[in-house]
Amino acid sequence: MGATGRDANAFDIGVVGGGPAGSFAALLFARAGRSVVLIDSDTAKPRIEGLSPRVAALFARHGLDPQALGIGPRVTRRSFWSGTAETGNGEHLVERQAFDRALRSAASQAGAHFIAAQVKTIETGNEGWRVLCLDDGEQIAVRRAIDARGRRAPMASERVRGPATLTVGGWLSSDAASAATTTVPCRDGWLWHADFGDGRAWLQASFDGKAEAGGVDLAARVEAMLGSDEARAAFGRRLSCPADLLARNADTVLAAPELDPSHIRIGDAAVGLDPLSGHGMFWAISSALAAVPVIAALDEGTPEAIDLAKRFYAERIADTFWRQARVGRDFYRLEERFADAPYWAARRAFPDDLPSHAEGAGLSIGRAVIVENNRLCERAVVRTEQNPAGVAFVAGIPIVPVIEEIGRRGACGAGLEDLQKTCFPEASRDQAAALFGWLDSQGLIARNSDHS
Repeated sequence: MGATGRDANAFDIGVVGGGPAGSFAALLFARAGRSVVLIDSDTAKPRIEGLSPRVAALFARHGLDPQALGIGPRVTRRSFWSGTAETGNGEHLVERQAFDRALRSAASQAGAHFIAAQVKTIETGNEGWRVLCLDDGEQIAVRRAIDARGRRAPMASERVRGPATLTVGGWLSSDAASAATTTVPCRDGWLWHADFGDGRAWLQASFDGKAEAGGVDLAARVEAMLGSDEARAAFGRRLSCPADLLARNADTVLAAPELDPSHIRIGDAAVGLDPLSGHGMFWAISSALAAVPVIAALDEGTPEAIDLAKRFYAERIADTFWRQARVGRDFYRLEERFADAPYWAARRAFPDDLPSHAEGAGLSIGRAVIVENNRLCERAVVRTEQNPAGVAFVAGIPIVPVIEEIGRRGACGAGLEDLQKTCFPEASRDQAAALFGWLDSQGLIARNSDHS
C-alpha cells in the first residue's frame, strides 16, 4: 500500500497500545478532529489498581463519568510504614481490564477507529509517514505514531533503569464488611491488599525482580511475605497466597529521555514509575494530554515550533522521572526496619542522593515551555521548592505579575481582600481565592496574615 495514500488504511494519528495513556490520547485527538486509529490486542488479564482522587477528578473534568469507566467509590487506605498504622487520603479501586475497555470505548465514541490487533513493528514510510505493521500482515500508514505500549515498548538507546522490580497479584476471598486497602512493608518487599467489601479481595506483592532469572517460585516468595510478622500483625491473621498469580515488570525506568518526532512515547513507554509512588495513572493521563500540543507544534513544522516541542517533552520527561524517583527513594528511606535488606537498600540508594525538592532554593522567576490554549509557548514562570519546573498560571491568572506586584508592595502579609485589590484586581472572587490558596501553599503568605 502507499504510505501517503488517503485511504481506509491511512490516519493522521496512530496510537499503539490501548491502556489509559493510549486510549485517552486517542480520545483527545479524535475530539480535536484528527483521524485516529487505536490499536490494542485486548488480551490484558484482569487485575486491580488503585487510583488517586485527582485522577478520577481529571477524567470528570474532561467529560468522562468515572463511574461509567468502572472507577469505584473512594475507599479508606491504611499503611503500616515504619510499623505505624496510618490512614491516608483514600483511593479508588478499578479493575484494569474493564477500565481499559471502557476508556477505549469512549475513544471510539469520540471518533477513533479501534483495531483489536498487535503491532509487530513500526516502520518508516514515504515522505515522513510511519507504517504500523500488524500481526495479521495488515499495514496502516499514519502521519504521527504514538507509542503507548507501556514497559513492553522498545527502549530508546539512552535510558536509566532502577532496581529490577516484579509485582505479582491475584484474587482472594474475604469476609470484610467494607472496602479498604492496606499497604504492608516486609523484609523482602511490600504487600498491597485491596478489599472490596463484597467477598472479594486482591493481593499484590512487590519484590526484587532479579531472582526471577534463577527460576524462583513466585508463590513461595509471596507465601514467605504473608508469613512475616509484619503481614500477620497488619492483617490480623495469615492470609493465603492467591491460587493464580499474575506477574508484571514494574521497574522504574527512563525509557525515552528525548523526543523522536516520528515515534512519540507516552505513559510507561516514556517513563515507568515505581508502583509505590501511586503516581503512575496520573502520569499516564497527563502525558496523553501533553501529546496534543507536542504534535500540534511538530505539525506546525517551523524550526521554532519543533524546538519548543523537543524542549517541552525533554523537560517534562526528565522532571517526572527524576522527581518521582527521588520522592520514592525518600519514602523507602522512611522505612528504617529493613534498611540492610537487599530490596530496601537498593531502593534507598536509587537514583542518587540529591534532594527530591530544591532545598533552600526559594522562589525564582525564569522561563519555560508551557501549554497555553493547547499550544506550546515560552512564558515567564515562577519556580518554588514544590514546583521546580515552574508555574505560569494559577486559576487562569498569570502568576509572575502577581509575584512581582507582591514584591513591589511588600504585600506578603496582606489578607485575601487586600491582596486582591492591590495585586490581582482583575481576578474574580473564585480566582482570587484559588490564587491566595496557592500562594499560601507555597509559603508566600506570611503566617500571621488574615485569610478571610
